[in-house]
Amino acid sequence: MSKKILLGLFALMMTVASFGNVAEASDRRVDPKLVRQVLSWVEARMGARAPSLPVVMASRDRFDLVMNMAGVSYADARALYIPGSVILGDDDWSHTDPTKLSLLVHELVHHVQMFNKRKYACNDAKEYEAYIIQNEWLKANGQRPFASQHWIDRMSSCGAY
Repeated sequence: MSKKILLGLFALMMTVASFGNVAEASDRRVDPKLVRQVLSWVEARMGARAPSLPVVMASRDRFDLVMNMAGVSYADARALYIPGSVILGDDDWSHTDPTKLSLLVHELVHHVQMFNKRKYACNDAKEYEAYIIQNEWLKANGQRPFASQHWIDRMSSCGAY
């Protein structure tokens, strides 16, 4: 891993570590009981476990802070996973909205991926699994897919397109 990537990752982790020390008025921590329920569903689909719960926060301010850091670029992101933390980029996030809850499902897939021994061809290949499981959750809850299979195949192809 390059020195630039390591420094960027360190800066990102330090920013997230400071979340517990500085509370913004708009920060809302998602109920850990809900996170545990959703994580259990994700783990069952993946056949893998995570040894701990991530801290999950709904905060547009935190989301924007991380997204505006040098080296972070996911134009269409609505949530993000940083080891040990999920940031939902919506101050109005609600567990009663199936599409918004599916964003948590997606990021919890990345949390489980971090702890398992699976090998992925590239970082984008991890997204394939996350989007497939997110779509499965939406289908199980009577909703339309978040992303089409064609789009998932294309975006997770490790640059083959």
